Amino acid sequence: MFFVMLLGWIFVNIWIFGFGPGISEVANLTSSGWGAIIILGIFGSGLAYIAFYDALQEIPAAQLGAFFNVEPLVTTVLASFMINEKITAITLIGGAIIILGIWLVNRKG
Repeated sequence: MFFVMLLGWIFVNIWIFGFGPGISEVANLTSSGWGAIIILGIFGSGLAYIAFYDALQEIPAAQLGAFFNVEPLVTTVLASFMINEKITAITLIGGAIIILGIWLVNRKG
């Protein structure tokens, strides 16, 4: 896991300092921007990697990989609570297809 995080850090820094906006944009960040970076760094990357590698010790990678498809479903549910995003019929159908796919991959037999 250390090398995954290290390579991610290296590639992000290459982009920021080589091709991207550079360090000058950091001064323009608001407190909510810093909060978002910290939350995404801790929960979106750090804890997610730890949970993923811990789960790999319990179930095979093929089964665990199916759970990556839950991300759009979780994002939609969180967006409905946080920013009042509308959940439509097509959203519910898509969520049902995601859950069905995960069930098909992880069912016994």
